[in-house]
Amino acid sequence: MSENTQMVKRNYVCFSCKVLIKWRYVVVAICAVVNAIECSLKSMMAIAIVPMVAGNKQNFDNVTETNSFDWSPTQQGVILGAFFYGTLITHLFGGQIASLIGSRFLVAFVLFISSVLTFLTPFSAYKGISVLIAVRVATGLMQGSVSPAVFNLLSRWTRRDERSRGLAIYSIGGNGSALLSMPITSFLCEYGFAGGWPSAFYVYGIATFILFFIWTLLVRDSPEKHPNISESELIHISKNTETARFEKSAYTPWLKILTSIPVWAIVVAKFTSSWSYYMLTTKLPAYCDSVLGFSLSENGGINALVLSSSIVSLLVGGFLSDAIEKKGLLQRTFSRKLFEVCSQIGTGLSLFLVPFVGGNRNVVVFLLVLSMLFNGFYAGGTNPIMVDIAPDYSGTIYGLASTISSPAGFIAPLFVGFLLDLQPEKPSMWNYVFYASAGINAIGALVFAVFATSEVQKWGVKEWSEQRGHKHEEDGRKG
Repeated sequence: MSENTQMVKRNYVCFSCKVLIKWRYVVVAICAVVNAIECSLKSMMAIAIVPMVAGNKQNFDNVTETNSFDWSPTQQGVILGAFFYGTLITHLFGGQIASLIGSRFLVAFVLFISSVLTFLTPFSAYKGISVLIAVRVATGLMQGSVSPAVFNLLSRWTRRDERSRGLAIYSIGGNGSALLSMPITSFLCEYGFAGGWPSAFYVYGIATFILFFIWTLLVRDSPEKHPNISESELIHISKNTETARFEKSAYTPWLKILTSIPVWAIVVAKFTSSWSYYMLTTKLPAYCDSVLGFSLSENGGINALVLSSSIVSLLVGGFLSDAIEKKGLLQRTFSRKLFEVCSQIGTGLSLFLVPFVGGNRNVVVFLLVLSMLFNGFYAGGTNPIMVDIAPDYSGTIYGLASTISSPAGFIAPLFVGFLLDLQPEKPSMWNYVFYASAGINAIGALVFAVFATSEVQKWGVKEWSEQRGHKHEEDGRKG
């Protein structure tokens, strides 16, 4: 076979790959896996810490080993919260860092360092609790910047009429990991190598390292920078996005962002939605046990069912929102508000009705599943509207919203505990938990319905905001 013929064949194969592979879908899928790994690294300690504490014994090759960690409940709480404390610091600035150095480089760096830190976690535990806490905080510091960076990246890779489903698939990565990582971690802790629980950290560390290579090889900051994307797909994406061509920039219009009413409408809605989500995921097992009287295995099944319902609604909400956008059935702002209000009101109403059917366990479970099903419809509301209003600063807005809404993860269970402690002997105190959560959801729905918009803000596109930034710099020099 001649050299020219071989070259023609190679060129044909390369051309075929470019045409057949839709790289925007590949990028979204990889981002979803990144989210799954992030959530797994966060949640795995809750399972692994059980066999780590003193008093638990494990048998390997007929040799009995007793774990040497004698941590108090308070110390265990600090260990479990260490990852969360780290994420709080970098959530806010992750989007800005991504604008400065690029989302691809930032996420690659985070994955590499996280893989090393996760692999070293067992060694740090044996060095002392302070070292372990420092490693977990450092891992959280790394992972906190991932979601803002990914939002920045997906604002360039997703078309307007595919935005909701793209961000929904990314969110599903996190929710799905909650279903998969816990049983995987439990299995590794019980049957894994290296003494059981250490194997969980080694496996997740290796998985994160593999993902680092996949991300580095296949993901780029924008379609224009991808070496293998076809010309037709590049045109297809660029004609349906509002973002500027990707350029690294240190300028972020913080004053405009912090004084924007639509931004704060998003922040409030994200907080109220997060409140219900965390209230259910953290306190549902206790409610099913103490009030409904379900067994441990039944309790686990109900929790899995509730989490699965949110995955379904995220997917349905994302695709349905995009279908409405593509066919022009509704004005975009109205569509975003419709999905978010349905999410908030549906979740709140389902929780509000729980006390009225408390005598029927099956109906209660149905309402709890329904509440989480409605919750996932934010896939057509707060998720895409962050990109709508500020395509080039969506990561920064996501970081701001997450920084304020994430504390709901510990405020909600603390609030529930406070209410229940008022009269611990009365299961009816749970009624006030559901009423309060319903009221919080109603506030989120009202604020979003009145103040949210999907219109692109002037400062939301870099050409305008950077011109303003340069003007301020010149005025400062003249002064």
